[in-house]
Amino acid sequence: MACEGCGAWAETRHVVFYYNIGLLVMRFHKSLDATLCKSCNHRSFWKFTAFNLFLGWWGIISFFCTIGFLLNNTIRYLGCLGMAPRPADGGTPPPQTTVREVPVSQAVLTQSTVDQLQPWLQTLWGRLQQGASVEQVAREYSATTSCTEEQITLYLQALLHQYHQEQQRALAPS
Repeated sequence: MACEGCGAWAETRHVVFYYNIGLLVMRFHKSLDATLCKSCNHRSFWKFTAFNLFLGWWGIISFFCTIGFLLNNTIRYLGCLGMAPRPADGGTPPPQTTVREVPVSQAVLTQSTVDQLQPWLQTLWGRLQQGASVEQVAREYSATTSCTEEQITLYLQALLHQYHQEQQRALAPS
């Protein structure tokens, strides 16, 4: 999946990091709620930790908030240490795939179909990354997954559409 921090195609994890800036009678806080690669997790953790350690303690409420934020951030960061590093080339996204249109009257993507195909997500996605067309993947896995070729095609079209939207969001200037 694409990293929301750098846009690289790499292993990602959802994290929520917090920092607190304590003032004697008030405080400011910020959070980062994103799906990040290992490098962006590392960078974000240390940035938020630095804010907490140097600016978080000033104030009674801030003192306790900072302790909670440091614990949360550390636990979430430790959960990301086992991730694979981001590839130097930014990772390999699935190929731009053109898909034949399936008439809606012939196939419908239902929640039960999505639930049936969810365990096969990595396998189906891997085949697309190897260069197989959506039609080939649908044909190969229709018997194995107990879904029709049209249902698998619609599922893969939806995944590709979501992937391309995420890529465009990641590349859009902030």
